[in-house]
Amino acid sequence: MKITELEAVNLMRGSIGKAPVSSITSSNPDIIAARSRLRQVTLEAQSKSWWFNTESTVTLVPNTAEEIVIPGRALEVRPHDPFAYLTTRGDRMFDPTKNTFKFKSPVEVDMIVHLDYEELPFVAANYIQYEAARKFQADFDGDPQRVQDLRRDAQMALLMLKEAEQRNRRNNVLLSGASLRLQYGIRPHRMGARNPTWPGG
Repeated sequence: MKITELEAVNLMRGSIGKAPVSSITSSNPDIIAARSRLRQVTLEAQSKSWWFNTESTVTLVPNTAEEIVIPGRALEVRPHDPFAYLTTRGDRMFDPTKNTFKFKSPVEVDMIVHLDYEELPFVAANYIQYEAARKFQADFDGDPQRVQDLRRDAQMALLMLKEAEQRNRRNNVLLSGASLRLQYGIRPHRMGARNPTWPGG
């Protein structure tokens, strides 16, 4: 199940006492403002690494100019190798140790990516629509009771999102390389060697 942008905008319009609409492709100032606020909150929420918007060991390949261009949907890019001192400048990868944008070989990175609102899992979209409605209502009307109600709804939705994060992260941890080595009794410092004193060894 997903929440559409139209549904989120109508929730936001309802927070200021406006009737729902059947389309968001309109020049109506309320709709434009609601979509803008929804996009802002979507970006803010996704700037954190969640299970659904984190991509690990992505290979970025240099172009013909020997530069690595950062994907347009990337909110944050980090080298997968913890010992690789690389950063981003603008839309390109930069090597500060060599003071260059030039790369001779591909680089593996971990990325936090921006997903469109309707690509989000239900729990994330639900939190974002209530948080966006709270801010939208404060912008237009600022009714204390409505703001308080929306804040409560947003907090409850955030709790559900965090619970989903814990469930999904736990699954990822159990399938990680370190965890699998532990389960199969492989010594962490000697790949492939078994140790009878290590759990499962």
